[in-house]
Amino acid sequence: MTGGLREIGGERKGVIEVLTFTLEGCAACAEMKEHLKQRNIPFRNIVVDENLGTVLEKEYLTDYYPIVAIVDKPTKNPYWVFVTQSVLDDSKIIHWQTIPELALKVKLKYDALQTTSFG
Repeated sequence: MTGGLREIGGERKGVIEVLTFTLEGCAACAEMKEHLKQRNIPFRNIVVDENLGTVLEKEYLTDYYPIVAIVDKPTKNPYWVFVTQSVLDDSKIIHWQTIPELALKVKLKYDALQTTSFG
């Protein structure tokens, strides 16, 4: 194990996680989850309550959902966070306009992390 990351044949396995932050009854959130499933992207969905919503909206300066994050599984530090609107300009923040665009961007970043080599 290197720096908390498992190396198997030059690939990272089991060290990243896709988290989806959704609102109960949100049609866009349901659509996004369906697009991720169609692209075979495993994810863990977190239904946002008032407390978590306050934290997410303050952290990413957005009121819009869904929010998707690809994180380091052991530390939960984000590699990327996908939001539709935010004034933040950070290399870890990726903006999207449509649900299919979001799913494609998540897929590309997820696949890139899955095959990142070490050493």
